[in-house]
Amino acid sequence: MQKSKIHKPLLENKGDFVSKGNWVNGLDSIRFILAMVVFLSHLDNAPAAFFKSFDNYFVRWIGIGINHIFLGPGAVIAFFIISGFVIHYPLKNSPLQVKSFLVRRWFRIGLPLLAVVLFSKYFKLFWLIPIWSLYCELIYYTLYPVLRKINLTWRIQFIVSFIVSIGLVFLVADGEIKSMLARTNINYTGSYAALGNWLTWIVGLPCWLLGVWLADRIDSVTRYVSTVKVNFVRVLMLIFSILLVGLKSHWFVSYIITLNFFAFVLTYWLENEIIYFRSHRSVRLMEWAGKFSYSLYLIHGLAVYFILHYIKVNIFTYSFFILVTLLLAFIVYLIVEEPSHRFSKYLARRVSGL
Repeated sequence: MQKSKIHKPLLENKGDFVSKGNWVNGLDSIRFILAMVVFLSHLDNAPAAFFKSFDNYFVRWIGIGINHIFLGPGAVIAFFIISGFVIHYPLKNSPLQVKSFLVRRWFRIGLPLLAVVLFSKYFKLFWLIPIWSLYCELIYYTLYPVLRKINLTWRIQFIVSFIVSIGLVFLVADGEIKSMLARTNINYTGSYAALGNWLTWIVGLPCWLLGVWLADRIDSVTRYVSTVKVNFVRVLMLIFSILLVGLKSHWFVSYIITLNFFAFVLTYWLENEIIYFRSHRSVRLMEWAGKFSYSLYLIHGLAVYFILHYIKVNIFTYSFFILVTLLLAFIVYLIVEEPSHRFSKYLARRVSGL
């Protein structure tokens, strides 16, 4: 496997704005923001409805803009890219202990997932879990040791997987393609997971490999990213998100067609964020909240479902829904996710003989 040139590893950056435990500064904040985007994309957009209720033309367009702001599937693609990055970055110049790696990753993700699945099955609410993306993650973890042994650069592996994914979409997702061409509903879903739980991982693999490729070359990137530059890129991301939601909702352009191309923009954004946080401090509260972003991602649908039994979503209760869901996610983190994390590390040490 071709190795990238080492400049100044992020984990030894001279700015010292790097978290302990092989974690890049700022990534937890990004994970929390992405989990919030997924959560809010599944919650009735009360602020949008509030602004759209006004007769004023300008205020109504503010509501329309807010209504298109939360690109949940796009946030999932960003999670794929981050996943590839954080898996590969600490290991890219080190030998991989395959058994301990797989044990740690599978139990780290799988035990909280199993707990939430059992809970949702009991209440017949399995459909509220974003299961397809977690299947993808588990498959990517399992493939990673194999991909490391292939005598191709990560860039070439990404290109091959991208071509395969696009070909698969055009061969199998005929409803999405026909709907886009005819600009009408012909078995249209608009979903990134339109091919189902067991084929979507092929569609998403190039996005995950973009993260691995980013990790492989990030230490050779020497440029500086200013606050102005990173904010410009963030606004650019917001504009793209609104555009893609609009294309999906009004012009029958499915996420399964657009999001793999959007992954290039996401990777550019994440690269700028990573470089920016080399020399800028992250917000401690956001970094802390990022620790339970996986729990938030897992249970937000269930939380909203149960809260709706007692309170209706509107402009006045919107903040309450958010706060209660965050509280429930933090509780799940404390009683399920964090113990699972510790247990996965314990099992990995036992497997490796340490």
